[in-house]
Amino acid sequence: MKFLSKERALTLSMLFGTALAVALGSFSAFAGECEDMPERLFRMHILANSDSKEDQELKYALRDFLSEDMQYIFEGCSTAEEAKNAAKNNLREITVKAQQFVSDSGYDYKITASVEKVFFTTRQYGAVTVPAGEYDALRILIGKGEGRNWWCVMFPPLCLGAVEEYVYNDADIDDPNRPPEIKFALFEWLKKVFG
Repeated sequence: MKFLSKERALTLSMLFGTALAVALGSFSAFAGECEDMPERLFRMHILANSDSKEDQELKYALRDFLSEDMQYIFEGCSTAEEAKNAAKNNLREITVKAQQFVSDSGYDYKITASVEKVFFTTRQYGAVTVPAGEYDALRILIGKGEGRNWWCVMFPPLCLGAVEEYVYNDADIDDPNRPPEIKFALFEWLKKVFG
């Protein structure tokens, strides 16, 4: 078995130490960005009545309608807090429009809309990765709200007017077992361990 010389071992140790320091420094910056992400985003969450094909199609049709119809509500918003307040201030109008759309589509499901904290898993919207956590969201339940869900980021507007460009296909969106990216899983584990 061949051993390294002291000089070579020292050089390798220094390179490894430098690489580790750079990685931890980058990780610290990344961790800081993850920590304040929930304060910088406002999301929309739509739950279908059930997992039947018809109920899932209705969910996506309502998504498309709301994504187009609600743009004016959030036009002047420059922060997530402003978007949340705009949703709260227009909650009745959003509910009425969603209810009318569902009724016009031939369903008698009741629409329930609220602004609340909702836990989301890690997701990617185009080039933007959003870490898992509790986010303020406009939550819309169709009927019993027991079906698969759809959600996106409303502020900054990654879904309004750009639904198809920024979301996964149905299987990715609705799969609760889809693993998060490793860097976020590592961050969440370290956060649990070190607080």
